Amino acid sequence: MVRESVLQKIKLEQTIELLRQDMVEKLLMNGSYQSDEVLGASQALDRILNCYDCVRYGRECGKESNCAAFSFPFIGY
Repeated sequence: MVRESVLQKIKLEQTIELLRQDMVEKLLMNGSYQSDEVLGASQALDRILNCYDCVRYGRECGKESNCAAFSFPFIGY
């Protein structure tokens, strides 16, 4: 169980980094935080960070099924 939690945390960290890079790239291309692409990337990053906090601190956030979908690297919102 602990090993599974550690692996999930690592996968979430990888996904966070990919989403962060994606958001920065979209910001540089669009030049505005208010563009739909940047806002979408920012919202996706917020969702995964919320899941990461639940896993990192062992909290029951009630969104485990949503977090499971984020436990692998992806760039899709």
